[in-house]
Amino acid sequence: MFGELDTTVEYNGPQADFVSFTGSPIWGYSVPEVISYAVDRGWEHHFSERLLTPYGPSPLVTHFTTASGRSVFLGSRRMEK
Repeated sequence: MFGELDTTVEYNGPQADFVSFTGSPIWGYSVPEVISYAVDRGWEHHFSERLLTPYGPSPLVTHFTTASGRSVFLGSRRMEK
């Protein structure tokens, strides 16, 4: 399905303590709704973008820092519900 991965490729991109990748935004909400929900609870939103990888663009990645300072990435394949 994916072919062989090149194990010599080094990753130097963003890192997080927690990552969740889903087929659509979390719980069926749109990405803007998820961002609004998180920000309303004291999370800082850093970015939402498709990062470039050696294999092409990534799913949409949204980066937050929680109110307690934990770095979190949420990934999805869709922007809206």
